[in-house]
Amino acid sequence: MKNFLFATFISIIAFAACTKNNDQLAGTDATLSKSADRQVAQTPVQMLTAHEWIYQGYYSHYTDEQHKGQRFYDRDSTGNLDQYLSRAVFTFTGDHKFTERVSPYLYKGHWAFTDKVPTFLVLKYSFRTDMDSILLFNADHLNYNRKDGYSQWHTELIPGNG
Repeated sequence: MKNFLFATFISIIAFAACTKNNDQLAGTDATLSKSADRQVAQTPVQMLTAHEWIYQGYYSHYTDEQHKGQRFYDRDSTGNLDQYLSRAVFTFTGDHKFTERVSPYLYKGHWAFTDKVPTFLVLKYSFRTDMDSILLFNADHLNYNRKDGYSQWHTELIPGNG
């Protein structure tokens, strides 16, 4: 009986020691996605294509998190300069195609990461190509900057309902 209790105790400690609470796996190209009963490592492509993305925020003249610049859109605010973004939905597919739906419009294109551990997200529309510098990317956020002429545009995307 003592051996059984000791073995059970050791098993519980070993299991608890193996449980991870980190969202980001340091030095790898995978992130942990938490679910109710397990954690699953996802590649950047899997994270991007796992669900639709919607705007959380959009700013011009961005400097940093404390100085975001002029707010065009913030999902949690009223008085946005651009309500158009409240209807925009991005869908990324595993074959490196994407759509940006803003009813009644549909914009199609191709996407790519520049590196294995993504530092840039390239969105190639039929009318322009965006080279977006990734600031934060995990299962719940995709924040990036795009330099366009005189301004730096800051985009914050979150998972949509779809």
